[in-house]
Amino acid sequence: SYDDNNYLVTDAANGGTKYLAKVHNGVESLDYLNKRASSSSSRTSVIDLQNAVFSHINAVDGVTTSAPIPPTHADDGAVVSLHDLPVMSSAHSPSKLVVRLLTWVPGVPLSSVPSTSLSAETLADAGAYLGRLRRALDDLAETNADAVQASKRYHVWDGRNTLDLRNFTQYIADEDRRGLVTSVLDAFRDTFGKDGSKVDFPTGILMGDYNDANILTDGGKVSGVIDFGDSVHR
Repeated sequence: SYDDNNYLVTDAANGGTKYLAKVHNGVESLDYLNKRASSSSSRTSVIDLQNAVFSHINAVDGVTTSAPIPPTHADDGAVVSLHDLPVMSSAHSPSKLVVRLLTWVPGVPLSSVPSTSLSAETLADAGAYLGRLRRALDDLAETNADAVQASKRYHVWDGRNTLDLRNFTQYIADEDRRGLVTSVLDAFRDTFGKDGSKVDFPTGILMGDYNDANILTDGGKVSGVIDFGDSVHR
């Protein structure tokens, strides 16, 4: 993970059942804490958005992802635990961080499949899987107002924020390369507008990170999808 700590946990006393233990980064943990502090019923943090996505799409035929497992002491429907844990910043350590236990999604990442073994059928199956995922997320947007609110957030990797990359072009030393990048940004602005609003695209909750590292395969078929940390309303 870029920002979190992930652990594979094996329950030897329960037939070797595997789980994913995720310790969330300080930014997402603080977002969760602040939203809950403002309203005990709030489900509009980024972590709540991920939980809503997991719960919704796991109930859809043909789409498999992680499922959060509630702590044994949870009495408010929460599927997280809060723990004082050390962080890199000495000024803020220890810090309350969100910890979640998730079901393990078996499979081999598509990125680990040798290109010589990657068939056109597998790629087509990945595309069809994305279509099913998109329909499931459209249904979530229609039924869960908290999820929609949580997904309408600023995220630097959101395509609508492409022009924000202009702030970093000053660090490209080579003038020709810098000019190439700025020309692409200018073309984006002229075609789509400042935030993509110049073109009337349909919008909804998107996973935002459907790539070969997050697509799991088994026997040449897509068996699941993981990592919804970049989900936004786009």
